[in-house]
Amino acid sequence: MVSAKPKKPIKQVMSDNTLATTKDFEFEHQLLRNIGGINIELFVLIEKDAIRSKKQLAILTLATRNFRLLQCINDCIFCGYYEVSMALIRNLYENLLHISYFQKNEKETERWLNGKHFQPKFLRNKLKDESGLYGFLSNIYTHTNVESIVPIIKMFNAKKLDLKYYPLYDKEECRRNLHFSIMFGWLNNLELQYAFKDYLWKNNKWKRNFIKWNNLVLTYMQEKIIKKSKIKFEFKNKLPSGF
Repeated sequence: MVSAKPKKPIKQVMSDNTLATTKDFEFEHQLLRNIGGINIELFVLIEKDAIRSKKQLAILTLATRNFRLLQCINDCIFCGYYEVSMALIRNLYENLLHISYFQKNEKETERWLNGKHFQPKFLRNKLKDESGLYGFLSNIYTHTNVESIVPIIKMFNAKKLDLKYYPLYDKEECRRNLHFSIMFGWLNNLELQYAFKDYLWKNNKWKRNFIKWNNLVLTYMQEKIIKKSKIKFEFKNKLPSGF
């Protein structure tokens, strides 16, 4: 067993992780900031127009919850708490499953607002989500089973157990976490603006700006994420006309 005493104060270790992440992933860092900024712009624009359906109410509340989750997720990533970030990402993903389901089944939003609970398995079946992502996020990052301890093991053999007591910078783990945050952060924006498309798509200035950013994010995601996953994305039918 290695010494559990940290070599530096925990706050300094977290700060070191932030500096390393910002240095190695400068583009991703800026991309996340811009995605968050666009989310805030969406809130401001939506606030000017009264909510006109229960579907919009349901999706706005879930998208707001996701925005708040994303702030915590990104703090965890930049401080080096990768398995904590991934556990929160599962919650974010569950919210996105609900949003996507409500986009296609507006009448179901009233049942949900009245307390109906939709199981993730039911939603995945209805949405034909066969990516296996939910199981991956559940088994490794949220359920209390032996797989859940893997992210905190640094080394393990018959003579030595070395645990990650404190946040340690790991470039590949950091990259994976950033990819999830970017992917789901943008999907949250995409779904939110689509729910209010009748109002938003009349705003030509906002529409041009959103399409520009969608092109940038989608180019990044196609190269870094989509080609390597089985996740299906519905981009074009949820974008303003002119894309």
